[in-house]
Amino acid sequence: MWGGSSVLPGSMGAQCVVPTWDRHPGVPLTADSGDIVVLALYDYEAMHSGDLSFQKGERLQVLEQLGEWWQARSLVTGCKGFIPSNFVARANSLETEEWFFKDISRKDAERQLLGPGNVLGSFMIRDSETTKGCYSLSVRDGDELQGSSIKHYRIRTLDSGGFYITSRSCFNTLQELVEHYKGQSDGLCRRLTYPCSVPRPQKPWEKDAWEIPRESLKLEKKLGAGQFGEVWMGESEGNKGRKVKEEGQAEHHALSSGSLLDFLKSEEGNKQPLPKLIDFSAQVSRAQIFPSFLLHSRC
Repeated sequence: MWGGSSVLPGSMGAQCVVPTWDRHPGVPLTADSGDIVVLALYDYEAMHSGDLSFQKGERLQVLEQLGEWWQARSLVTGCKGFIPSNFVARANSLETEEWFFKDISRKDAERQLLGPGNVLGSFMIRDSETTKGCYSLSVRDGDELQGSSIKHYRIRTLDSGGFYITSRSCFNTLQELVEHYKGQSDGLCRRLTYPCSVPRPQKPWEKDAWEIPRESLKLEKKLGAGQFGEVWMGESEGNKGRKVKEEGQAEHHALSSGSLLDFLKSEEGNKQPLPKLIDFSAQVSRAQIFPSFLLHSRC
């Protein structure tokens, strides 16, 4: 039973509820049977007041689901705060497995497995696009002469609840299936090696931060004007601006010369290699550069 508790400030304003009863060190807190418990898929460091920091593998009790940000309590530390919902998955579900990719298409599976950080034998299990309730196994294959390719295998289900790719090898769970094919190819193109490597997801838009205070912006250069107002190149003094500078790679080229479109039309822009152009596109699509540096303003 609880013998009372004390509330201490946690990181970035998160509250830590520390029970005062004599519980053994290292024994985690527990949640009621009806509560939603999630497992952290990635590390998260609080960046704003009220956020809750957590480590990969940490169990958290969801207190309230508020769009993309959920209020939760760590079952390890007892601290409460907001967490990005795309950094966690319901405990004891397939989503907590590094090799499971829910709601991903065959084409996206191929693109991700052929991406950097993956090797021959890298794999993922995903929902089948054609057969509801079934799964597909996608594996990276290839050789030095023909290069890499992706092979796909349908995982069928048994009436008893098991899974199989070929009827001679049946398994009670997908976890057992994965472990089996990690040990031997057994009819697959090759033995499974590592789960598909993907970048950590972007955090949802900051809570209550749909507008950037004008006083936090430093306008540097007017780039143009149109029916929606003026477009300026500038710098944000807040966390988001600093983050863009650290992660973005294209601003040194594009923004020092004005807009990205003008840069790409220039002599220097025409000399950029294809990988760099693809990198520019990827960064723009992740909103890492231009939303913080190209500012639409009605003065």
